[in-house]
Amino acid sequence: MCIRDRPTISRTDLVLSGRILCFEEIAGPDGPAVKMDLEFNLQYARGGERLWLDEVSATSPITVPQSPEAVVAAVENCVRACLDQAVRSLAQSCSEIGSPAK
Repeated sequence: MCIRDRPTISRTDLVLSGRILCFEEIAGPDGPAVKMDLEFNLQYARGGERLWLDEVSATSPITVPQSPEAVVAAVENCVRACLDQAVRSLAQSCSEIGSPAK
């Protein structure tokens, strides 16, 4: 069940969604790495008008080859880096929307 399909008491104004575009282990120049590309979309719940769309990506080395723990740490680093990029992009977009035209 998708979160937006769940009944809610409060009215929803905006919907933030995302999808994984790429999630793979790659052979980096310094050894194996995790590569992740994510897409985020912010739109009005009613009418679906898009307010913001961005793709972000990150790559993180797998510090110990063949180690599940190192792979998980690399994935965590990629997710964190992608979310940081998305938050900065969304903040920039919101500041541009909120600024009066010059």
